[in-house]
Amino acid sequence: MKRTLQTALLLLLTGNVAPAQTPVQLPDLDTAIRTAYAQNKDLAVAAMEIERAKSRLRWSGRLPNPHLELSGGSDRFGLSEGERSLRLAFSQKYPLTARLHIEKEVRRAQVLLAEAELAEHRRQLAAKIASTVLELTSALHHETHQREHAQVKAFMVRNLGELVQRGEASPLDLAQTRLEVRHIAQKGRTFQASHHRQRLRLNELLGLPPEARTTVPFPLERPPQPPDQRTPLTEILPRRPDHLLARATIDASLDALQLEKARRWEDVAVKVFVERERSMDEPAGLQNNTFAGVSLSIPLPLRQKNEGGIEQAQINQESARVAAAAVRFKVQSEYATAFQQRLDAWHIAHQSNGEILQLARRNYDDFR
Repeated sequence: MKRTLQTALLLLLTGNVAPAQTPVQLPDLDTAIRTAYAQNKDLAVAAMEIERAKSRLRWSGRLPNPHLELSGGSDRFGLSEGERSLRLAFSQKYPLTARLHIEKEVRRAQVLLAEAELAEHRRQLAAKIASTVLELTSALHHETHQREHAQVKAFMVRNLGELVQRGEASPLDLAQTRLEVRHIAQKGRTFQASHHRQRLRLNELLGLPPEARTTVPFPLERPPQPPDQRTPLTEILPRRPDHLLARATIDASLDALQLEKARRWEDVAVKVFVERERSMDEPAGLQNNTFAGVSLSIPLPLRQKNEGGIEQAQINQESARVAAAAVRFKVQSEYATAFQQRLDAWHIAHQSNGEILQLARRNYDDFR
């Protein structure tokens, strides 16, 4: 029993033996976030969407390829009088509306949309890193406190053991204290596992190898005064990438709607042709003649007016507006929740550092 107890305390006080690890010291949280911006693998993938959108912008707003037509014929299978013809035509389609210009604007809006999405990815990554660093620091502090608690309990076990041998203490008290030591050891291993888990998670977010022993100092000092100043929502929204992303989505949907409206009229086709003809002309016989001309083909929007595309664009526009309102409400709720949690945490920490902490220290000193 004693050997098992000593083994548990030894594991708690010394920690598990781990393979060689590479130490990575980051001076503060801001440095850790900047490191993640430069090395995070998922963020690098998201950044490629901007290049993809810029590529679409570069190659948008252009006319379709022209058509070159070449045709010829003869009367070999008819009267076989030696008549023949050769026709060369060049055709190009042109939009009747400002579709090409609007398409360029749509692609430009999509570039802004991709940049806003990347900014939102960066915000979420920074929040994950801050949360992970806080959890890692908390696990380290809990692990340290568990070691100190284990030392105190081990001292109590030794004293109670001596008192039991002299008949001055109950064996039940000794057994209860030993059980508490086992519980402390188990709890310490739990915090140690949390410490390892959070460090691996932090390495993943920072783009570092799993074996890196990353440390980021994070102060846990209690502010002298509780938070009492609320930031207006009008100042928060311009700094929230998710809200800017929602606004960019609305702008992109407006341009998309204009593009679908411009597609109600299909492109007109302009054709320029030259035709060389050799035909029988009585009484002169076979003679050569050349024709040149221009043709214009205008599709009439009698049956298809792109009603489906316009309706879908209108739905997307309304959806973007509803989503923006939802993001605004979400930001407002998140800020109110975070402010209240911070205020409650301050009061709890203030009470813990006050009378409760003084009483715990007095009891510890009296025991020693």
